[in-house]
Amino acid sequence: MKKNTSTSVVLAVFSAIPRNVRRKIFIALFLLFYHVSPRRRLIAIHNLKRAFPEKNISDIILIAKGTYRNMAIVAADFFDIPKLTPDNFPDLIDVEGLEHCLKALQKNKGVLMFGAHFSNWELGAIALSLAVKPSVVIYRPLDNSLLENLVTWVRSCTGNMPLAKDFAMRSMLRHLKKNDILGILIDQNVSVAEGVFVDFFGQPACTTTGLALLALHTGAPVLSRLCAQAQ
Repeated sequence: MKKNTSTSVVLAVFSAIPRNVRRKIFIALFLLFYHVSPRRRLIAIHNLKRAFPEKNISDIILIAKGTYRNMAIVAADFFDIPKLTPDNFPDLIDVEGLEHCLKALQKNKGVLMFGAHFSNWELGAIALSLAVKPSVVIYRPLDNSLLENLVTWVRSCTGNMPLAKDFAMRSMLRHLKKNDILGILIDQNVSVAEGVFVDFFGQPACTTTGLALLALHTGAPVLSRLCAQAQ
């Protein structure tokens, strides 16, 4: 993925801001969005109330704001990714469970690495590429072309290969045959035709069957993604 001029400018501007200052700016912006976007705010509060019916509304609001704060940190730290190398990434990222991934790769069937949108999922993929080897990251392309170019370039700058999820099954099978690592986030709702209903915080939620089907078809080991947390 090549950087266009707009991507280069955005990266240069935000990378020049010290991380602590950048985090404060993004947290302020995301919390502002929380307050000025009632639809998104109410969806978050509604879903949290369904997940935690025992909590009062004050606690629910604190969790909702905390979610926005975490998203802000993920976005702020995103601009540090191009600076990361195998030597310096432990300064920003803590990694656990590396030995399980190395053992799984010895089976030579590829590895299915699944995760969810919590902690810092972007750094998790980067940690894997720097600590083990680059992986194939399944994602949904963004609607905004500027953001799509920026996000895709940053995600691939340490060698990871973003793969758009639509019609990706054959490509995923080919990568598993080459003993590649596939990174998949599976916590988002899918259509009834594409998934199965499972219990999620006491509520039925439709989740993808793709990961299970790939594992059954190929015999590839399935691991929870390496833990990565911005320090």
